Amino acid sequence: MELTSKTIGKWTVVHPTGYLSEDHFTNDLEKVCLEKIRNGETWLAFDLSAVPFINSTVLRVFILCQKLLKERSGGVAILYPQKNVLEVIEVCGLHKIIPVCVRESELLL
Repeated sequence: MELTSKTIGKWTVVHPTGYLSEDHFTNDLEKVCLEKIRNGETWLAFDLSAVPFINSTVLRVFILCQKLLKERSGGVAILYPQKNVLEVIEVCGLHKIIPVCVRESELLL
């Protein structure tokens, strides 16, 4: 897994690439996100355009970040999920608590 990030307005967009199904990849993603939160980030968006598969441990990372950032009046969004990933997000009901966006302009800048 490769992981990059960029800033769009108030959002830090985290861009993982590859299959997020191995625990060590998920642990890396969690470490990076928690470090960003410790450094004061309050708005995280996950660009999943290059992620063809996720498992429940990744969903746990999204929920953890949402919980921590909501306490700071921030939040999480998911950008560009591929069809398979979107199905997992919808089946789990995650889209009801974390917005799913198909365009960067949908982020509240």
